[in-house]
Amino acid sequence: MAKIFCKVRYRHLAICFIAFFSCTGWHPLEKKDDVIIFLSNQCTGTNWAICCMQVLTKRKCYYLHEAVKGPITHDGFNFLELKLDQSLSPIYRTHYNPPPSLRKEGNKLLVITRNYREVFLRRLTANKDRTIDQRYRDAIDNGALEPYINRFLRLYQTYERWPENSRYMFAYEDLIENPRETLEGILDFLGEKKSLLNHLMDLLGIYKHQMITIYSKLQDVWGGSMSNGDDILYHTKHADKSVLKDIDDQFCACVSDEMWNKYFAKYATD
Repeated sequence: MAKIFCKVRYRHLAICFIAFFSCTGWHPLEKKDDVIIFLSNQCTGTNWAICCMQVLTKRKCYYLHEAVKGPITHDGFNFLELKLDQSLSPIYRTHYNPPPSLRKEGNKLLVITRNYREVFLRRLTANKDRTIDQRYRDAIDNGALEPYINRFLRLYQTYERWPENSRYMFAYEDLIENPRETLEGILDFLGEKKSLLNHLMDLLGIYKHQMITIYSKLQDVWGGSMSNGDDILYHTKHADKSVLKDIDDQFCACVSDEMWNKYFAKYATD
């Protein structure tokens, strides 16, 4: 009974500690000048990108949650069960906007993007009893598209507000179709050596299979990758053109012409 009481009391203290820092607006990473933040939306290839970076840099990875402005409490991310270097500055992954206080020279922002059509349609795979077109219509009726548009906008806005010399954006499609060139760009941005790049390329298929296997087991709601990470347009190819046009029109109506032409228009093709 005493052990249960201690556990409950510890949890309450932890919650109060986090709430205190949330109210003050202070963030424990503020005093660091070499923070690496990896910003993404859900279903954009975040896990695979991090696996590749961990193989190449040996850095640990932690979750940076919007609601937790206090300590980073997660045990870390290591799908490939690699031997990582505790002494290196870790990568902080997040689907949320990093605190503005971290937006400064020296703190590096990595952003991964993906075809907005594919991301939205990928998230509709939960209901297996209906076609993707039917699921899309259900989602539209429930107002599900607008939050996704807002998430994409927040991601690009965060990127544009970050110091220009401390930010780097790459596409999931490039990571799959041109992995060596894409990873070289990431390593250059991080100031990392490329000594392990050939090793990764030689074992790319093995690492991907290992990651996909674990990822699929964790995705109870949406399921794992339908193409095992090989087809970057799997869901788009299975959607009716009228659905794709509807998605395009709604995205286009919600963003400025400049933002549309810069980040979205390249995906709005038949």
